[in-house]
Amino acid sequence: MYRISKDIRAQRSAQRIGKALLDCARQKPFAKISVSDLHRDYQISRTTFYRLFDNTVDVLEYMTECMAREILLNLRGDTLKEQVIYAMIELEKRRDLIEVLSENSRLDIFQKKGEKYIPQSQLMAGLDADGKDEYFHRILSHLIPLVIDLWLSNGRTDPPEEIYRKLRRSIRLLHEWFSQ
Repeated sequence: MYRISKDIRAQRSAQRIGKALLDCARQKPFAKISVSDLHRDYQISRTTFYRLFDNTVDVLEYMTECMAREILLNLRGDTLKEQVIYAMIELEKRRDLIEVLSENSRLDIFQKKGEKYIPQSQLMAGLDADGKDEYFHRILSHLIPLVIDLWLSNGRTDPPEEIYRKLRRSIRLLHEWFSQ
């Protein structure tokens, strides 16, 4: 569990710890990163670390929370296509975090944060749903990490417009399948 107050110093410390963790993850597998590594290699105080986080997974959760909130609550674009493209561009900017989540089979963290922020996002604008469609929100929150995982496993070669096209085609196929 993480405990980041609204205090700017706590938030800066949490961001610094997150950056150190991602830097360290470039050097060694995430599962082998310890607080001692962060202390020794990045001068992260153990006291500060444990005041804000219980463990390194908590750091990933905090960073993913920040990313999901920032992207999902600040989507740009008037159409779903523009919003998806914007989100993919923003995710590409945070590829270090996305890769650590994916490589360690922790995209579930992103999925859970999506469940929290999707109902509040612009993705829901114009839908006939009353904002409480649990099935839709849950499916969408699972869909995003799946798309990210496919994108990464394909070497991040698809541009955002192509990802949108493939996603749209897949949803049409699902629609056809359910229409039978």
